[in-house]
Amino acid sequence: MLTLWSSAGLVYARAVVAGTNAVFELIETAPETHIVLRSLNQHRVERGGLSIAAETTFAKMAIDTVIPFLPLAVAIPRLTWRNRLILLLVGLGILYLIQVGLLVVHSRYALAAAYLNPALDSSRHLLSFRYSPASVRFYEKIVSPFWAGVGYYWTGPVVGLGLGAWLLSRQQRAKRDGER
Repeated sequence: MLTLWSSAGLVYARAVVAGTNAVFELIETAPETHIVLRSLNQHRVERGGLSIAAETTFAKMAIDTVIPFLPLAVAIPRLTWRNRLILLLVGLGILYLIQVGLLVVHSRYALAAAYLNPALDSSRHLLSFRYSPASVRFYEKIVSPFWAGVGYYWTGPVVGLGLGAWLLSRQQRAKRDGER
């Protein structure tokens, strides 16, 4: 599985960055935040003249969310192939949306931290956007501890098992209704 991921990882990372850029186009007015992927482990966040090199967590997110999800999706017993395909497509879609959301939050945090940096005091008035200290605190106090302590380890299995259990119960209910 890891061999397959190493070849598909960069393509997946580009898809997550493209989704993140689309979200920024929807939620921000000019100037928009734009993310440029440099490698699997680094990206650049740009907004209105402020540019920051940031470290990505694509490899970590993939190993800890997508990789545990795939065997769970295949290993659930008595699930029909149609429901297994639904599980794979919907589950991967949910994990993709979670990763896009995390990259949006992480990018906004990186820009807010750079914007509020005291070294930028003399030129902050030249930027056409604002960030508050609440943006930094939200990431540091809520998102980062939760994701580091819980999210990395449980997102893939919870999505896989939850969606698999729902599809299996739906399948068994349809089978019971068909027997009547």
